[in-house]
Amino acid sequence: MCGFLGFINFNEINKDNLIELSNHLHHRGPDSDSYYINQDKKIYLCHKRLSIIDVSSNASQPMFSQSKRFIIMFNGEIYNFKYLKNKYLSNYKFQSSSDTEVILGLVELFGFNKTIEKLEGMFAIALFDIKENKFFLTRDRFGEKPLYYYNSDNSNKLFFTSDLLFLKKSNLFNNKINLNALGLYFQYNYIPSPYSIYQNIYKVKPGEIIEYNILNYKIKKNIYFDSKTLFNKNKTNLNFDESSSKLDNLLSNKINDQLTSDVPIGTFLSGGIDSTLITTIISKKFIKKIDTFTIGFDNNDFDETLKAKKIADYLGVNHHVEYLNNKNIIDIIDKIPHYFSEPFADSSQIPTLFLSEITRKKVKVALSGDGGDELFGGYNRYLFAISYLNKIKKIPYLLRSATSNSLYYLNKFYVLKFILNLSNTRNKYAYFNNKIEKTIKVLNFKNNFDYYNILTTNNINKNLLKFKHIFNHNPALDTLDFDENLYEKLTNGDILTYLPDDILCKVDRSSMASSLEVRTPFLNHEIAKFATSLPHEYKINKNNTKIILKDIIKKYLPEHLINFPKHGFTFPLNILINTTLKEYFYDNLNSNSLSDFFDKKEILNLLNSHNNKYNDNSTLLWSILMFKKWIEYK
Repeated sequence: MCGFLGFINFNEINKDNLIELSNHLHHRGPDSDSYYINQDKKIYLCHKRLSIIDVSSNASQPMFSQSKRFIIMFNGEIYNFKYLKNKYLSNYKFQSSSDTEVILGLVELFGFNKTIEKLEGMFAIALFDIKENKFFLTRDRFGEKPLYYYNSDNSNKLFFTSDLLFLKKSNLFNNKINLNALGLYFQYNYIPSPYSIYQNIYKVKPGEIIEYNILNYKIKKNIYFDSKTLFNKNKTNLNFDESSSKLDNLLSNKINDQLTSDVPIGTFLSGGIDSTLITTIISKKFIKKIDTFTIGFDNNDFDETLKAKKIADYLGVNHHVEYLNNKNIIDIIDKIPHYFSEPFADSSQIPTLFLSEITRKKVKVALSGDGGDELFGGYNRYLFAISYLNKIKKIPYLLRSATSNSLYYLNKFYVLKFILNLSNTRNKYAYFNNKIEKTIKVLNFKNNFDYYNILTTNNINKNLLKFKHIFNHNPALDTLDFDENLYEKLTNGDILTYLPDDILCKVDRSSMASSLEVRTPFLNHEIAKFATSLPHEYKINKNNTKIILKDIIKKYLPEHLINFPKHGFTFPLNILINTTLKEYFYDNLNSNSLSDFFDKKEILNLLNSHNNKYNDNSTLLWSILMFKKWIEYK
């Protein structure tokens, strides 16, 4: 796990300012740094290393291949590198035991594109072919590791990096905000790939290869992995029990691959199905006394420490718990712009940052359950679509729309208050009032895509934003036909957008803030391929989700430890805005730095009308605060 950057055809770069700029990536690679400079070709490369496999200097990067034709910078882990090394590279003269050198050996044998297709892991890679004068940039299949690049029709320059933070400190670019990307940010709380917050700077998309010729400055793009193809594969002919057994074995094998490390390793254990299953398999089959980590909150609706402790006690693992106190939250908020180099507003970034910080005190690598929701039917929008959407479609749209508008706009406070007081369910689910509000809103959907869009975007008052932008939704979603197999398209929409640009971005930036490597077994592409071959009845049915994962975990844990309601990894932002953080929000959202982008009166209306029970504006308020903190960061 590392950070790197490279400059090609920049007259302004020399070794001194390369070193100065690269220091802003220190948190991504605090163990060592190395450089490659070719002044004749105007190539300047720097790599910051977090040492996980082969911690010796032999594994330092930039690294040359055996023939000296290729030079590589790599961020991530290749979990099948030992298999590939033994199968293909018996005659290669290795100088290290690292996975990085295995990639180079494979490139010499197969070329870059075919090599990437053989890798199982999370990665961002920059490779220079000295003979062909070409740079190759790529990311892993699901976008676990970040990689940005600069591309402009009016320039012969190429720039790439793991992190955009140093652009705040640099005059190399005009650093103009991409207003279209900013518009998407306020809809989704993140900036979707391939866009970035800056004009002419883009994200390499998951599963994409960028090829840049340093002589004629031409860029070629190709896709080696498209998540949509996962859903076009033949469906399994295995019955449920056979599928459960196969998935259990597949998970065990891939988890075992991800336990390879020359440094201490642990797991996140929230008490939810995904992290519990991964921790349980490790404890039962591989490392009995694995270190596990959980954080807690003062608010019982959000606290999962008791669940996690019961599971940890049963397994006999080394369990660690710390509590996120309200007094620490502002300190974490103020650090966010340093680690999230673009505006990013999934508020669970706060507990993720804190969890990573406490985990790093004991271990250098942690396994997480990310990807389980997307692949195995964990989100409520899947359950609702399967159980209710076709029934709701039978109600004429005009009647549904009128009902939704009446409930939402005219009687919203009273409807929510009545439901919350009537039901004791709110005591079992975090943000239950928010779920009721979404149910009211979704009655207004016009078609399947509109259903997805309503549930995954913010409802923004048109008077709030003062700038113009062209996108009314993420353009990547236009590649999906939501009228064909809705459940699969909902899943694919999340894998294509929400998973890489929200969930995995949050985990990467938060963990790297503490120089912690996080691995995600569910996102092995063989597991993803098998998961998408399963009929939805194996994953979601009636009021039950993740059916097949629960079936596997029942083989290892007693029933009372796994039948908990789903919380998600949230924290009580909606409550804190009216209490502990009330003054903090007022002070920040009164800032003049927001005047070019927002109507200040509308922001204050949002803040004054926020009520965590009956008028929850916390998501939009958080996105505005995070943008404000980013734009003022020096």
